[in-house]
Amino acid sequence: MNIRKRLGSFIAAPFLKVPREYFQFVKPSFSVTGEDLVLEGLLKAFRIPSPGFYVDVGANHPFRCSSTWRLTLRGWRGINIDVSPHAVSAFKKWRPRDVSLCTAVSTSTAPLYFVSRPQHDPFGSGNYVVVAPPTLSKGMTAVQVPTRTLASILDEYRPADPVEFLNVDCEGHDLEVLKSNDWSRHRPLMLGVEDAISTAPTKIERFCAQCGYSTIAFTGLTRFLVRDDLVRQAGFTAATAPAAA
Repeated sequence: MNIRKRLGSFIAAPFLKVPREYFQFVKPSFSVTGEDLVLEGLLKAFRIPSPGFYVDVGANHPFRCSSTWRLTLRGWRGINIDVSPHAVSAFKKWRPRDVSLCTAVSTSTAPLYFVSRPQHDPFGSGNYVVVAPPTLSKGMTAVQVPTRTLASILDEYRPADPVEFLNVDCEGHDLEVLKSNDWSRHRPLMLGVEDAISTAPTKIERFCAQCGYSTIAFTGLTRFLVRDDLVRQAGFTAATAPAAA
């Protein structure tokens, strides 16, 4: 048991009324609905090399509600992308080995408007981007931000090397992010996309299927999709693939 678990068990065990030894079986999750734990299991199931390289679009925060922080703890490196300067500043502090970019990602390179409530929570999920100048409620701000395609970012920072995991969480702008990639040249092994629609196939699933990816797990908020050639190699199908647990 490492020192963090020892300290956590010593503090928490009396309040939870469980033996301190219980904590050797605890796996902390830093994501919203356990995405990082699901991802960890899928990486093993599909024998994806670790440590690897990730790209996180809409990265939000270095470790709070993060699907990639556990990867960082395991030695992974990556590219963190967010429209919030607060977020990018935090990533540069806590993940200095990574590339951190303050930009929107979309199919068009025309600037977008970043809408936020900075006095409430600069990292809040209420932040989003829109095409036209928005009508603002009290306490909201909007700033114009530069926009790039995902393909251009990968061309610059990952031109010839693989991306093991692409995570997209952009508050409703996720499909535009996916469409901005060149899927003939940049083909991550696994995708995690915020797509909370319960009725399948969703627009995101249909688009990803055209690009050669199959849905493997769903947390209720995030869909995990794996490249079809890896699914075939592993002998999985949509019915027999590892479940989100």
